[in-house]
Amino acid sequence: MCQHCSTQTHSSAEGDRQGVAFTPFQYKQHIKKLKSTIASKSLPNIPTSASGSECPQILLDQIFLADSSQLTQSTFSTPEGLNSTAQKPYSGSQNLTPQDLGVIISAILSLRYNIPHRASCILNRALNLLIKSSISSSGGPPTPAFHIPQALSTIFEHIQLNPVIQDYICCPQCFFLNGITESVTTDQPHCQRHIDPNGHDPPCTKSLGKFIYSFEPRTQITAKMKEIFIPTKHFIYQPFKSWLTIFLQWAGNMEILHQHQQSQTPKGSPKCEIWDGLVWRHFTGTRNIHDPPFMCIPGALAFPFYVDWFNTQRKSTQLARIGLLMLICLNLPPSKRVELENVYVAGIIPGPKGTTALQLNYLLMPPIRELKELWQGYRFSPTSTGPSGCFICVAILTAIADVVAMQKLTGFISHSGNHFCNFCTIHKAQIEEIGPQFH
Repeated sequence: MCQHCSTQTHSSAEGDRQGVAFTPFQYKQHIKKLKSTIASKSLPNIPTSASGSECPQILLDQIFLADSSQLTQSTFSTPEGLNSTAQKPYSGSQNLTPQDLGVIISAILSLRYNIPHRASCILNRALNLLIKSSISSSGGPPTPAFHIPQALSTIFEHIQLNPVIQDYICCPQCFFLNGITESVTTDQPHCQRHIDPNGHDPPCTKSLGKFIYSFEPRTQITAKMKEIFIPTKHFIYQPFKSWLTIFLQWAGNMEILHQHQQSQTPKGSPKCEIWDGLVWRHFTGTRNIHDPPFMCIPGALAFPFYVDWFNTQRKSTQLARIGLLMLICLNLPPSKRVELENVYVAGIIPGPKGTTALQLNYLLMPPIRELKELWQGYRFSPTSTGPSGCFICVAILTAIADVVAMQKLTGFISHSGNHFCNFCTIHKAQIEEIGPQFH
């Protein structure tokens, strides 16, 4: 019921009732009048329906928001330096401002409850209006100017939730990675892959993309145009160390990792997970059996490597396959390993077809470089346990894939093969005879 109708009464069989009795035609005319009132208030981004069947209460709420925009004449501006480099990660010990609370509420609703982007924008506008009105009517000390961003991307950047992404230029023919997209300097870049490690053979020379003219972001149309490079094929990679930095800062993660690592399965109980196998608990990562097990080292993290492809079209008649490189932390309890926040998506393998083993090798170079460094150990600071951080070692224990992907990833042969892998010369009949003479 709108503000005008709420002040009127009409007679009915049950006596006087609040509101105005409308015929269907009068109701439609009344709705049109309410729409024109909203338009005169210049309320931006109000959704309307062509059928004219909006609920009067919803329209009343919209008019209230339009009227409430003039409750205070105070000037609120966007704080300078609203970016991830100028902000520190939130912690419970910090004094949160009204802007911080609004940003956190919007981020939680978006990530945890998957509210749509449009609903998030409306929520942020409502929070801005509510907080400004509360500050104006409280009569307390003046509060620094603030503004809650409407776009979710800006909110995630403000609280440092946007992942670090590297866009590699991938050769459309051999899948060789020719550097980051932003690092292109030549006018006509071509693939520089050599099969010979010494570079004695000719390069691939496949064209990698083209330059186009584009405007600088967040500038006027009349601004100077900029030439940018658009690759023909991308390989999207998320650096492992950047993901681990966020993963180790999640509240309680370090304690959960330590508790599960120290847990023991009672003897005689069913084998329920990977750590019930002694081969993994006694894994050293070296040829010396006298070395301590890897999982006994403080800060040791174990991951499996997962590779698979899927059809993005969801139809068997249309095929457009892309692949995923993923890792999950085996130090977590089984119930928490596959939660979205605990899954590391290393890269997206470009399509539309699957890759060969040689092509996949090129795409594995960025994660392998980081894994070699993390195997030696790397200090992350801060973590959820304190600002001093901790020393972390990472090992890949297993590979998870189907038979086809496993052959490309590790070189293993199917169960019916006569040898153990593509490089092994030992026949499966000699499985019991493995010794130094076979190394």
